[in-house]
Amino acid sequence: MTKAEWLDKNGFSEDGFTFCVIGEDTYSIKDWLKSMGYKFSPLLKWHGGFPLELSEDFKLVYFTFDELYQWDAVNQNAYFYENAETLINRRFKEVQGPSLSEYIGEVGQRLRDMTAIYKSSRGFSGAYGWTNIHTFQIGEDVLVWFTAKDLNLEKGQPILLTGTIKKHEEFREVKTTQLSRCIIKEVK
Repeated sequence: MTKAEWLDKNGFSEDGFTFCVIGEDTYSIKDWLKSMGYKFSPLLKWHGGFPLELSEDFKLVYFTFDELYQWDAVNQNAYFYENAETLINRRFKEVQGPSLSEYIGEVGQRLRDMTAIYKSSRGFSGAYGWTNIHTFQIGEDVLVWFTAKDLNLEKGQPILLTGTIKKHEEFREVKTTQLSRCIIKEVK
């Protein structure tokens, strides 16, 4: 395959640019991104050879082929530079900025009827079956609830959240408060 074919197949423009979509919940727009010709890779996330108009929830970060890859003309293939992953992660973090989230309360404490904003739900299949990860926000602080229960909420919807603080942990450099035994009430 020629370099031009490789660029096209792997989400780069013919002049070697790729634009990566950064945001908390790119999964929610994955079908649209795919329809626009964007590709997904674990390292570059959703990316394509041209910039897109995105809502304020998402940002674009661009890279050039030459920053990340070396072209091997003999084998007609591209290879990541050793420091490419570090460069990608650093640039993503620069665009996202530092997290302002702090831990809430003390482990074991029961939070009652806290006004929170529903952010997103994801899930995975594990040893105990399907588990949903529901994410909420109070100000800048991030709370998560791992449960089998599905929620029928709209992103950005305010709720009253009751739950017991299970633990505090940092995930992707964001301080999160993990809850258990939650009760969700819709704000009327």
